[in-house]
Amino acid sequence: MILRIAGFIWGVMVVALMLLFTAYTSRPGESGTPTRAWPKISELKGATDRPTLALFVDPVCPCSQATLANLERCLALCGQPPETKIVLVHAPPGLVPEGVVARLATVPHVGLAWDPQGLEAARFGVKTSGEVLVFQQDGSLAFSGGITPERGHAGDSSGIDAIVKISAGKPITEHTSSVYGCPL
Repeated sequence: MILRIAGFIWGVMVVALMLLFTAYTSRPGESGTPTRAWPKISELKGATDRPTLALFVDPVCPCSQATLANLERCLALCGQPPETKIVLVHAPPGLVPEGVVARLATVPHVGLAWDPQGLEAARFGVKTSGEVLVFQQDGSLAFSGGITPERGHAGDSSGIDAIVKISAGKPITEHTSSVYGCPL
C-alpha cells in the first residue's frame, strides 16, 4: 500500500514538473517598447543600401544558442541578407564564453557589438534576450520580435518568415512576434 501511495505521489510530481516546464518554455519574455526609428544617439550604425537587423542577446542566457542557430538559418534563407549586428548585452568582452564568440565570428554578414552596461539595448527599447529589430534603409522599424518558436528551441517561426520577406523587399503582415529569452 505504501509503495502505491509513493508511486502515485511520484507520478503526480512528474506530471506537475512537466506542466511547469511546458508553461515556462512557451511563455514569452517581457515585451520591450522598440524605438520606431534607428536611434540617432546609438553608437551602432545602420546600413543605407539594405535593411539592418539588430539582434540583442545575453550570451549566457541558455536560450541564446537556439536564437543564434535560427539567425544562421534565417540569413541563409535570405537572398540578400540584411546588414546584421549582434549586440552582446551585459557581457564584457573578456567574460563571454570563447565558444560563443568563435561561433559568432563564423556567421557571414554579421558584426559584433559589445553592450556591457545595456545602454544600446535601452536606446533601442529592448528588454529580452533574443529580440530582433529590423530597420529599413531609411531607418524606420519594419519588424520587432523573436526568431525562435519557444524558449531554447530552434525551428520555424513567424519572425524568420518576416525577415526573409523584408530582405526580399516583399510586404509582411506580421510586424511583431513573441520573444523567448532571459530578461536583459
